[in-house]
Amino acid sequence: MMLNELDRLLTSEGIDTKIVFLIYVDLLWPPKTERIENSDRFILMFAPITRSYSDTYRTGYGEAHISEYRRNQLSFPRNIDENVSFLKAWQKIFTGDSFDFDYHLMWAHYSDPGYFDISRIIYEDIRNLKNIGLNGLISCQIQRVFFPTGLPVYVMAHTLWNDSLCFGNIVEDYFNSAFGKEGEKVKDYLSKISNLFDPPTLRREKLPSKNMLEKLEGASKEVREFMPLIENGIQKEDRTLSKSWDYLKYHSDIILALASILKSKFKGEDETVLELWKDLKGTLQKSEDSLQPVFDLFEFVEVMDSLIKKTIV
Repeated sequence: MMLNELDRLLTSEGIDTKIVFLIYVDLLWPPKTERIENSDRFILMFAPITRSYSDTYRTGYGEAHISEYRRNQLSFPRNIDENVSFLKAWQKIFTGDSFDFDYHLMWAHYSDPGYFDISRIIYEDIRNLKNIGLNGLISCQIQRVFFPTGLPVYVMAHTLWNDSLCFGNIVEDYFNSAFGKEGEKVKDYLSKISNLFDPPTLRREKLPSKNMLEKLEGASKEVREFMPLIENGIQKEDRTLSKSWDYLKYHSDIILALASILKSKFKGEDETVLELWKDLKGTLQKSEDSLQPVFDLFEFVEVMDSLIKKTIV
């Protein structure tokens, strides 16, 4: 009703400005009786803030059940199927332009220390936007999200520009540019780190696998074996490449600490967990001046504090 009133007032003044309205929180539920009278005036913004970032938009979704609207007692959708079902319900009554307002790099990336898993999710989501009736993406995210690399943002930018690009080619281009001739080795290393930390488990979206402790030990082993290459990379004459390797050195220390924290967590050694986490926070605070251009320490601590204290086998 408010949108229609606004449209009439703007039309009476000869103003053709487009207005964005969002489907978010209460407004995820489409109206039962009211309808937007002039769809050309408006652009729909889909903001699925409670969605999972362990799955992607894709074709072939069925329409999941939409829970009943109860003011101040809302049950929000979690998985992709449920979220897209709310979008589909709105699309039945609104045929205008629309876009995705999403949160890939707000919290979910901290559960993916190698940044490969979240980068692929971003890539697949963008490629499938048009398949769910959306025409673009605005990323609601942390700005300092380039640690250990800027791969997620790089993938996002390239795929929004051209969604026919191959993920592997974007990744290869990034690592060769950021790390030089050893870029392929860094790519393989960080891909393994992502896989071994198993982001869906860290997001509490699935139970830990039986070999989770082995995987975390494997992550520590990968770091130790890769350390000589990092030390050599820091010595590069090209200061841009050297800086990339320098950030990777800081990152390797964090990976070793996180692996130890999570191993203790999955063993039920809660006192050890809290002590190790306190030590890691202290170490990062001492390094904040060096890392703050690429790493939001406050947000990292906020997200990981919850994860570390609540991830229970």
